[in-house]
Amino acid sequence: MRKIGKALLTGAAVVGFTALLDFVAINWVTGCESWDREQWTEQNSCVLPSDVWGAIVGKAEARELTVRERQRDVAARISPSWEVRLERRDREARREELRQERRGRREWRLLTTTPDEREEEDEE
Repeated sequence: MRKIGKALLTGAAVVGFTALLDFVAINWVTGCESWDREQWTEQNSCVLPSDVWGAIVGKAEARELTVRERQRDVAARISPSWEVRLERRDREARREELRQERRGRREWRLLTTTPDEREEEDEE
């Protein structure tokens, strides 16, 4: 009886330690830097113990909020100016993406065409 109890306790300890390592590894991969949801970004967010428990028990939300939705939620509660800042940051990020896309197209054009072909295209 003592051996069975010891084996069960050892098994529970191994499962618990494995779960702890998995939890740490997941948060390391997701770039978890703070448990405060208000500081989460698209690159840095965390898996909370309650999220893990909800997934195990089956009470996980049907639709998980994205980081952006969480930020907007927090912004709406704090002040409207935060929402404006988030929208401005989104617009600036989109502009930067478009700039990089145009720059890439220009570089591709320089690599794949001759100067004469570029002059002909510019004249058209």
